[in-house]
Amino acid sequence: MTHLYTADHLKPNSRSGFKSIDQVDYALAATFILFVCFPYIQIIPTASYNQPYALIFGFLYCLYNTKFLYNFRDHQFYIMMILFGLVGLLFFIFTSYPYSDDQDFKYFTTYLTLPVISLASFVAYLKYPDAIKKILIWTAFIWLGVGLVQTLVSTSFMSFLIGTHSDVAEIGGTGGRGVLALAPEPTHYGFHILLIGILAYLVSGSKKIVFICIFQALFLAKSSSALLALGMGGLVFLVFQRNWWTRFASLFVLVFFVMLFSGSISPLAQTDDSSRMVVLFNNFIKYPTEFITADASVNARIVGAYVSIKGVFEDFFMPNGVAHQAWLAKRIELLRSNKELLFLSNAGPPSGIGIILFQLGFVGVPFIYFMMKQIFIAPMNWKFGWLKYTVFFIALSQFSLATPAFGMLLGIVIAQNKRKFSHG
Repeated sequence: MTHLYTADHLKPNSRSGFKSIDQVDYALAATFILFVCFPYIQIIPTASYNQPYALIFGFLYCLYNTKFLYNFRDHQFYIMMILFGLVGLLFFIFTSYPYSDDQDFKYFTTYLTLPVISLASFVAYLKYPDAIKKILIWTAFIWLGVGLVQTLVSTSFMSFLIGTHSDVAEIGGTGGRGVLALAPEPTHYGFHILLIGILAYLVSGSKKIVFICIFQALFLAKSSSALLALGMGGLVFLVFQRNWWTRFASLFVLVFFVMLFSGSISPLAQTDDSSRMVVLFNNFIKYPTEFITADASVNARIVGAYVSIKGVFEDFFMPNGVAHQAWLAKRIELLRSNKELLFLSNAGPPSGIGIILFQLGFVGVPFIYFMMKQIFIAPMNWKFGWLKYTVFFIALSQFSLATPAFGMLLGIVIAQNKRKFSHG
């Protein structure tokens, strides 16, 4: 029998007319979603950006809903996520021996976190869509409030919540840099809040929330990486438009967007203390051929991601394994053979998708394809279709797929794409 799947305990009680809710289930779901929305808040000080609490409560929630998830054991999403975790585990076991490098364990968390977060989000959304909608909307406003206070009053406002990374807040907002809000750096603020905006739009249809989150990424975080992801998402969206009028209108908006942030029509750029994002954009317009080598940060993020993924192609998608030593050796090779590359992180390829392809090679391709395909076919108004492509460029950037908001997006998108299931 095929029907819209809902949990039995959420059906209206025929006598009282109220819904009977499993309080433990609801509490676990709410706690899990809150830690996804605020992934950088530290309860116990750690050096990592992403804190483990979303993973912990996501695992507990999946464990509590074992029977619920069992109904979807034959579903492609369930199978792909379980396989992704198992493949990561096998690569870790066979390539990371003797397991003495802490970075190897950090790599492995991606293969554990993404399946857990996405499956837990999938279940939570099927059960409590209204609660998730409210939490996401409030999340956007809380990040906005903190970001505004840091921008207008004090950059250290609420920075104690990010623990060991709070010292970075002191330089936030200076030299044209953006503030952190509740993230460890402006780029993570920009990327995370864009994903929150996309999630909020998917579950609520609220256009205002999308623009509030874009405003935060561009004017509070002042993230040039977020701007690049939005711009590239818009360009790809244009390519896939069949209607010429739509292409023209979208191109007009894109040109306006470029002019705004290049300073041509923006009062932002007329001040001496221009935002770093505007300065970088101006430099790109004026010196496009020298831009990638003129700024170390841009070089490390953009050129680093490109070179890392190019290396995967040059190696014919052969797996390198999860061992940190494999990346350190490859890093030296890439720096020697790519003179335009000024710096490359010791931690791994500066790309969420790139690190999966580097470690798993051709084995990782089906998983990346599956995840991106599900996001691309998300039920979204065509006017905001470019946001789906923005997600791809966020994942292509220096933003780990282990970041909870990405896993949550995948889980909710699949829940919306596949509302009807066969069971029993």
